[in-house]
Amino acid sequence: MMSSILGTYYDHCQLMYRRCVRLGDDGSETLLSAYWLLDSSIAEDFRSQPSWMGYEAFQQSSRKSVDVADSSSKFEEESQLVLDTAAREDDSTEDGGDMPSLSDSCILGDRDDLKLLAGLQESMEWLAVRIRKDLLPGLKSAEDQPDGEPESRTVDELQNSFSDLAANITLLLHIELRIQCVHYLLPVARRTSYVCEEDRMEVEPAVVQFNRKLSEMEETLAAALDVHKTKYMFEGLGHLIAILMRSATFFIQDINPNGIKKLCRTIFSLQQNLTNLTMAREVDLDRSRQYFELLHLNGDELLKIIVEQGPIFSEAEYEYALRLMSRSHTHFNEKALELCLDKLKEILTEAC
Repeated sequence: MMSSILGTYYDHCQLMYRRCVRLGDDGSETLLSAYWLLDSSIAEDFRSQPSWMGYEAFQQSSRKSVDVADSSSKFEEESQLVLDTAAREDDSTEDGGDMPSLSDSCILGDRDDLKLLAGLQESMEWLAVRIRKDLLPGLKSAEDQPDGEPESRTVDELQNSFSDLAANITLLLHIELRIQCVHYLLPVARRTSYVCEEDRMEVEPAVVQFNRKLSEMEETLAAALDVHKTKYMFEGLGHLIAILMRSATFFIQDINPNGIKKLCRTIFSLQQNLTNLTMAREVDLDRSRQYFELLHLNGDELLKIIVEQGPIFSEAEYEYALRLMSRSHTHFNEKALELCLDKLKEILTEAC
């Protein structure tokens, strides 16, 4: 009797979940975050990340803080995993850029669906705990009686199903936020002009839209979920955003001093909004602003700073910066660029 009731309720909850993430028969309208979770290898990659292991450890240790990885490197692999996985979904990714371009149909746009998913996550987790702590012990005791019905195994399996659904929704929302970052911010790097005649104070409309969307999502999730869950979902976004914005140097064809200021204002706007949501400094975005300020230099000045201060960014990021300098300054010709790139390799090799 009890297993039948719980089974029917679980089926209903599964239908609600499938509707929210648009899991139709053909899969054509499925949210990209849900589609990734259907791929066992991708899902396993995300579950092997320090952020997820820390969240799971917190859940299983009476909700006491658990340190799993050093925060400076905690999100490095995950950010790259998001970009690499998203790039495989995009047929228009440019050679060498490894940066995807995602359509509106692949992201969660309905705030009501987000609210429903968050509420469903909490409900499934609560029910799984109540079944394990309150219902199963009673069922097992009843089975010891002569006329007891053997229901505990079926109910135990359903308890695991409720728990698994709650965990899947948590991970899906974590992934969804990162896909939203790629969707909104990559066009800022790819298609925005950074040759500006005037030093205007306005922030790019796409950045304003993204900040608004991120704030709405945080407000919706915080109203429905425990603090440690929203922390898991938002922690590390700054690292991903920083990588996305630094990728701009690969796509930008030309830039001038006012364009550099425009990029730095974009970074500041993103950092300010995210700091208000996470109550953390988001130092990765500080580093990105520092990276773009290097574009005020010439090639020799950039190499001198690397020698004096040590390498802060990757070789590819330094190379993209030098190539952008070459494209933007007529006196920085191809021969000068090749000399700078050779010197860069020497400097970075010696620094290792």
